[in-house]
Amino acid sequence: CGDQTVELGPNVTITDADGDPYTVLWELEAGEATISDENALTTNVKLEEVIPTEPSVCDTLEYEFRLTVTDCTGGITKASTSVRVQCCGTESAETTGTGS
Repeated sequence: CGDQTVELGPNVTITDADGDPYTVLWELEAGEATISDENALTTNVKLEEVIPTEPSVCDTLEYEFRLTVTDCTGGITKASTSVRVQCCGTESAETTGTGS
């Protein structure tokens, strides 16, 4: 399966009641992943270690992320999301032959 890239935040909408400026922070809670820009509302994430546990088995791997939004007065809101990836192992072909 290999590493895979997904996008976080394309459907996120942030509205501050007072119109205050805010900052965002994406954090990885579970799994192995690299967040391209943890301070961007929409960012790409490289999911790593997307490998099956053994041949002929399909595993569902889960990656959990938390988004924290902080406005300039210190108000904080947090939300979590997860990404699930299914990866299936394959049997390796056995090679037989005769030597000379």
